[in-house]
Amino acid sequence: DHQVSFGLWIEADSLNNTLSESVLVDGDPLLYRYGASGETISGLSLNSPMNMTNWGEVVILKSEDITLKSLSITGARGAQGASGNDFDSKSHPPATSGEEAVGVRMEDCLGCSLVDVSIEDITGGTGGSGLSAAAPAGAGVGLHVAGCEGLSVEHLVISHITGGTGGGTREGMLSSSA
Repeated sequence: DHQVSFGLWIEADSLNNTLSESVLVDGDPLLYRYGASGETISGLSLNSPMNMTNWGEVVILKSEDITLKSLSITGARGAQGASGNDFDSKSHPPATSGEEAVGVRMEDCLGCSLVDVSIEDITGGTGGSGLSAAAPAGAGVGLHVAGCEGLSVEHLVISHITGGTGGGTREGMLSSSA
């Protein structure tokens, strides 16, 4: 398995920013809104092999009356977890879980809508491998909704959404000297 790439990594303490569609990730416009109001975003196809952001391919946060219309979102993948050990110490960190991958994330929105939106091929990250126990895989999520009121969804197609695979173990690779 391989690591994934992100066009833009946004820390949780840096969400309140304005990023327009003039920001391109592998030729696809970045669809990120924070505190926006009264917009329709329509007629776009996002299929970059690179993830747009670590929050999702399309991200709408703390916004009002945003309509996503006639959009196609394809191909996000969660980051792979790190390999490690079965115990936690500074010199022997444990294996970590794979990260989630999200097609559309809408949080703390009021009166927003999705119309004729297609989300497909979203895969969670592979869990890291441990000595005798593997870390869990990340979730694949088509539409993540949290803290929204009055959300309207019409003609939403979600397909081929899968979690990543759990990491393997390295027990068979251990050897003892006699």
